[in-house]
Amino acid sequence: MRKKGIKQDLSSIINLFEQFSLNDDDVNSFYSWRELVDKYLKASQSQIIEEDIIFAKFYDTLYKQLFIVPSRWSSEKKSIKTRLHWVLEDLEGLSVPSILRVIRKFFSKSDTYENKKAKDLDYTPQVILSSYIPSGINKSIDTITDTKLTFKTRFRACESQEDYVDFSHSVWNQYWDIFQTKDPQKIYHFVDKICEIYPSIVKKVNNNDLLVAFMDTFPYLLQYAHQAPYNLKFIELARFIQKKSVEIINNKDLNFKGHYHQNMDELIQYYFQSMFSFFQKGSLTAFIDLYKFTLDILENYDKFEFKYFYLPVVSELYYWIPEAYIQKIGPIMLDEVRLRIKKNKNSNLRSLLGLSKVGSGANFDRYMIVSEFLKEIYKDRNVSDEERLLIKKASAAFQIPTAAYRRMLREVFRELRQNKIVENEGLNSSQLMARLIRMAQVDGKIDAEKGQLLYTSAKILGIDPSKLGEITKHTQKFENFNDDPLIKGFRRLGWEKTPSTLMKNLEIYKWSQTRLESFQRFFSDFLANNTFIAGQSTIKLSGEIKKNFDLISGEFKIAKFDQNASSKEELAIFLYSDRKSLRKWFEIISQIDYIIFDSQKNTFSIDISLLNIAGKINIKRNEAILSNKALEKILELNHSRYRLFLVDGESNNIVYSLKTSSYLHSRQKVGSLFDAFESGNSISVKVLSQMGQKKEPEEAIYYHAQIENILFLSTGNKNYDELKTLCKKLIKEKFPDDYRIFYYLAYICFETNETNDAFIYLLECLKRQNNYKEAMFLYAEKKLNINVLDPRALGYLKQLDLGLYDEEKLSSLYKFLEKQHTIQLRPLLAKSRLLFSSQNN
Repeated sequence: MRKKGIKQDLSSIINLFEQFSLNDDDVNSFYSWRELVDKYLKASQSQIIEEDIIFAKFYDTLYKQLFIVPSRWSSEKKSIKTRLHWVLEDLEGLSVPSILRVIRKFFSKSDTYENKKAKDLDYTPQVILSSYIPSGINKSIDTITDTKLTFKTRFRACESQEDYVDFSHSVWNQYWDIFQTKDPQKIYHFVDKICEIYPSIVKKVNNNDLLVAFMDTFPYLLQYAHQAPYNLKFIELARFIQKKSVEIINNKDLNFKGHYHQNMDELIQYYFQSMFSFFQKGSLTAFIDLYKFTLDILENYDKFEFKYFYLPVVSELYYWIPEAYIQKIGPIMLDEVRLRIKKNKNSNLRSLLGLSKVGSGANFDRYMIVSEFLKEIYKDRNVSDEERLLIKKASAAFQIPTAAYRRMLREVFRELRQNKIVENEGLNSSQLMARLIRMAQVDGKIDAEKGQLLYTSAKILGIDPSKLGEITKHTQKFENFNDDPLIKGFRRLGWEKTPSTLMKNLEIYKWSQTRLESFQRFFSDFLANNTFIAGQSTIKLSGEIKKNFDLISGEFKIAKFDQNASSKEELAIFLYSDRKSLRKWFEIISQIDYIIFDSQKNTFSIDISLLNIAGKINIKRNEAILSNKALEKILELNHSRYRLFLVDGESNNIVYSLKTSSYLHSRQKVGSLFDAFESGNSISVKVLSQMGQKKEPEEAIYYHAQIENILFLSTGNKNYDELKTLCKKLIKEKFPDDYRIFYYLAYICFETNETNDAFIYLLECLKRQNNYKEAMFLYAEKKLNINVLDPRALGYLKQLDLGLYDEEKLSSLYKFLEKQHTIQLRPLLAKSRLLFSSQNN
């Protein structure tokens, strides 16, 4: 990294920033700026120290730019600040005062461990209601619309175009009615029978309404199936719908373009967002199923109405697979594309493997050739003077601008690093030439323009015409293209036609992975010295939890850590899991309520209780904690709070962390109160909560018990003002991120008709614990009574419907709202898509 290069890059950073600042839609300029910034944020200590003056200018330039970056890139700004924290950590104590002074300006004095460890984004569910209603003529029930008759009988009864449209509309509505029953057998039977005649329906009415309905329900079925108690019938149903849909899509006689066919952009973006979500929940099987269906649709891109291009997102998703799963998921993603290309050499997916869209676009061109030159030369990480001269000759011969060359070089390094390509052998001219010929053949025959590009490449490599002819003759066919050692991952594609809304969600997903990377870095020493050994702990489940999560394995480890040199110690609990139990632990951790520990002379155990499911999880190990007094002292200083992390025992990677600290209580201090809870003795709970507050004022559970006893169990007059004052005092002085206390405040405000404040407190509650179903229900109940189409409230309602919430309470709420607003809410919600957005973006 020479000084001249840094100066040139600084100039590019300034110019690119000006370009995307003036044009918010200039995505390419932003990403080029972002890549250059990342390059210098990842520079080594030795490079920074050696060129400290220039690096100080870089950080100063970044400081001025970062605070005026458009708000749409908020998650990228957070990612940059996280890396700046890491740079600051690495340079502390070194003799680079000018750099340290500049970097410290990025962070206010109030920045705490939360900032340092990369705050989570606030995910909020919202419903996208379908604005599409099939065109049909409402008629009384006749042979065509009579659902008691077979589909074939109804179809044969159609005599006119109007009849066929009515029939199409009728079966569309019938599918949604059956889907609402959540009966796998009924849905399976409907799909199986209608698909026998569906191609004929499409030909008659020229619309894809029912096919899109099948596709719309596919992610929902996967979400429903991949949660406790994990219903295999819904997984089989989802795969059956995929199979039947793909058969329809692949029908050579059908095309889904035209005025009456639905546009597919919203649906495919829904698929990608669902894939991001499955990765973040550890639902790897669901991700793979949805990924396969996504490829099936994109492979038939030309048969549908699409406005945007989506293959770049497939490539980016591959390069952002969570580190813990990359060995398992990476090969599957590649093989699924290879399989489709092998079956169909004209597949729309081939550019993911066969082309390198660097700089100029999709076709085989000079940019692609120079990119392949760079990969071949840098694959061994050593560049000789002869190879440098070769690069110079190639850049000159193909007239590559300096800025474009630097951009290609960055992408080459990233691809080589991500795909772990390190070859001992240097430049292999024949291998490179063969690869270029195969790439030129991907789009068909080698025309005169491509032939000239190949001839120029051969001339640069010193390959004479006869040798070139010999290499061309023996070049492998496309299906063996990936035998080349440098073709290990997907090609990175351009962003010109990718929708901005999907790119925002991609940013959020990438940010969540950066956050995990931050934790992994911080706890690297602990994780390196503590690995998962199956069988070291015994796990016992009781109550409803046993029915939902039986046969799980795992263990826990406790560690103390310092936020920074001047702060108090905190506790971290690491739950280790084997790969088989991982998705269950994801669901368990996301709704942990309390953890009670019991420390004995030769054993240490914890009891985990959950928010939404009755029962408990007991994990016991035959090993005592090193210092029980030290543990209790740290808990006392932190109001019994700790941090919880889920670790994949196979890779030793952190795969999930709770957004906020949770409560860890000693059985010696709160055991009697929990026993009173379990026995349902409200009088004992009241007495023990009052005694506990005096004896153990730092234990939040005693305050929870007191407030809940008054709000939900007491039949006398309630002093809401007094309760509200208590809750606010607890938040201010002791428990600032206690979601339960925010819920109590919201409940009280609804009772005192302070509706606006109530909604604010509810959102603060759900911001801290987004899995709290009672809070979701209260928000949906109150908000939808005011505005029945509020997207956030409908999002919570759909999430409850998906999450097996109390069916009786849900049905009563639906009936009340439908009567109140004269609207068929449940059918409307069934046809909607559940997405998760971020309030920060």
